[in-house]
Amino acid sequence: MMNVNPTYLVKHYFCQEEMWREWQAVNACHSFCIQKAIAIDEKKQAIYFEYYSAFRSLNELRDQELNLLICLLPKIVHAISHCHQQGWVHGDIKPSNILFDEENTSVRLIDFGASYPIGVNRALLPAWQLTPMFSSSNQKLGVGYVEEDDDWYALEKMMQQIDS
Repeated sequence: MMNVNPTYLVKHYFCQEEMWREWQAVNACHSFCIQKAIAIDEKKQAIYFEYYSAFRSLNELRDQELNLLICLLPKIVHAISHCHQQGWVHGDIKPSNILFDEENTSVRLIDFGASYPIGVNRALLPAWQLTPMFSSSNQKLGVGYVEEDDDWYALEKMMQQIDS
């Protein structure tokens, strides 16, 4: 559950382990292209994230703005690559988890709740999150290892959706 404040969002967690994993991921991947985590509150089991009022999610992109997507795509690729260079897979790349600012043509990846370090054996995970439409077979089945290809598969599916 997220609450909105003009300067920050609060994301509450049922499980401390999930909260700490997301906290680790966003801090390890800290960058201009990643939503900033401001603070964590262990007692409330919540993370406070920076709120970007000028940004929209990619799922709000209108047909007449497809040229804008062409400008944003290299920045999206850079954001995903940046996470991989830091040793993390986002795990839930989809239009609603990519924010953009039309004026500055900048992007922010958000919602690292499905993130895991590269190389984690899925068979050892008690549970995981995903969006079926943008998830590889291995993600859906919970087999193999968390790998960069999971994010690239999702981006490819996203682009196929826009193309149709």
